[in-house]
Amino acid sequence: MPANVAAVLEPLGEARVALESVAVQARLRGLLSETQVTQTYRNLEDDNIEAVYTFPMSLDAVLLELELSLNGRNLQGQVQAKVQAEERYEDA
Repeated sequence: MPANVAAVLEPLGEARVALESVAVQARLRGLLSETQVTQTYRNLEDDNIEAVYTFPMSLDAVLLELELSLNGRNLQGQVQAKVQAEERYEDA
């Protein structure tokens, strides 16, 4: 993975989103590392915005879980192939 690639929440359009904090916890188990990354963002707009979250991973990494909290609501992500996920998003 290139050194200049970072996780980013990118708003669509002119909206503004502030990254307020980042916390990382990692546990080594033999050759494996379980890593938890917690990022806190704040919408600087008066209205809801649409944003795309991109998290770069190496080709041999495995994403096990994605969970987010939005206005006190906890949401669980579901891992899908990119094409399938884009189709479901457009259908919604």
